[in-house]
Amino acid sequence: MITTTNAARSMVLIAIAGNLLAGCASATTVPTQTQPAPSATLANTPTLAETPTEVPPSSTASPSPLPTDTATLLPTATLIPTDTPVPPTLTPTGSPTPTATRQPDLAAVGLKVWTYPEDKTRYTGNEGFGLAIYYKNTGKLAWKPGYKLKLVKHVGVGEVTVQPEMDLPVSVPSGGKVEFDLWAFGSEHYGQHTWYFQLFTDTGIAIPGSQVSFAFASI
Repeated sequence: MITTTNAARSMVLIAIAGNLLAGCASATTVPTQTQPAPSATLANTPTLAETPTEVPPSSTASPSPLPTDTATLLPTATLIPTDTPVPPTLTPTGSPTPTATRQPDLAAVGLKVWTYPEDKTRYTGNEGFGLAIYYKNTGKLAWKPGYKLKLVKHVGVGEVTVQPEMDLPVSVPSGGKVEFDLWAFGSEHYGQHTWYFQLFTDTGIAIPGSQVSFAFASI
């Protein structure tokens, strides 16, 4: 009896416990939605960021006027004149004014030497002829009578065959002219002969510019 009672009690307790467990299970087991993965929830659940923002109606943009091609005048290149070398202007220099040459007191120039009656330069031995010497006085002083024409040199073989000197017979003023006439003849020594003459004052001073010569051949 005692065993049966204990068994009955055990059974009752088991049943009560089972009912309690069943009640607890029914009370606690609430069907819940399975929480989807966060990434899926973010993709499927509309969020605040995905809430469509109302776009205000855009005003109809009026077409801006296209810029017209305005022809802009570009500055033209100005030709800068190059520095062309200008030849120097030659200033005509004045011709040097000839200074007055001081006229010497004594001066002469031999104008001409010739023979007569025939003017020639070839003579036979002892052939006579005249020798004329023509002078001009280019000094300031007049030539006075007493001036002499003298043979000063002979180039050739043999003796001198010309008058060796002659006195001035007249006065010759400055700028005047005078002729001396001398006797001469051909030399017996064949060949070339040259005579040199010069004027001298009455005191023996040689007159500058007065030396003249005559050359001939003796054949």
